[in-house]
Amino acid sequence: MIDPRTATLDLLGRRAAGATICPSEVARALSPAGWRSAMPAVHIAIDGLVRDGSVRLS
Repeated sequence: MIDPRTATLDLLGRRAAGATICPSEVARALSPAGWRSAMPAVHIAIDGLVRDGSVRLS
C-alpha cells in the first residue's frame, strides 16, 4: 500500500502547476471503501509536507 505522503505528492504531481487537492482525495486514493478512517494519517502526512516546505495549504 502506498503511504499518505507519497499519495499526496503523486496526486499533486498529476495536477497543473498551482492546482490544489483535497485531503479526502488522498484518503480515497488510499482506501476507497474506508477513506474516512484514512483521514487522520492523511492529515499527519500533509502536516509533515507543510513543515518540510514541500506543499502549502490554501
